Amino acid sequence: MQRAWSSRFDFGAGSLRFIEGLLLHGGGFVYAADLVVVAAGLLLFCLLCLDRAPLALVVFAGAVVLLVVGGSGSFSSKPRFLLPAFPLLIPLARALVRSRRVGPSRAVLVVGALTAVSLLFGAYAVAVARSPL
Repeated sequence: MQRAWSSRFDFGAGSLRFIEGLLLHGGGFVYAADLVVVAAGLLLFCLLCLDRAPLALVVFAGAVVLLVVGGSGSFSSKPRFLLPAFPLLIPLARALVRSRRVGPSRAVLVVGALTAVSLLFGAYAVAVARSPL
C-alpha cells in the first residue's frame, strides 16, 4: 500500500523536493496553502515548546509533526495529517484567553476570521481546485 502512494519516511527529502518544485515552477493555490499550513504547524510546535506545555503533549505533537514533515508522498494530504496534533493549538488558545482579558471582541474577531478563511478555503478546494485533497 505504501508503494502505491509512494509514502515512506525519508527525513523530509520528498517534502523539500516538492517545496523546491513549487517555488521554482509554481503550482496551484491549494499547494501553496498546504505549504502555509505545514509551516504554521512547525511554527506552532516551536511555540508549544516555548510555552512549557506538558512533556507528553510536546512529544505527541512533535511525533505527528515529524511524521508529516519527514514523510514523502502527496503533499496535499499533509495538512490533513496534522489534524491529530491538537496540542499545537495550546499556544493559540492561551493567547486568545489573554486577549479576552483586554476585550472579548478581539477573540470573537480572531475566531470569526479564522472560521471565514477555513470556510472559503474548503469551498475553493472542493468546488474549484483541480488537485485531489
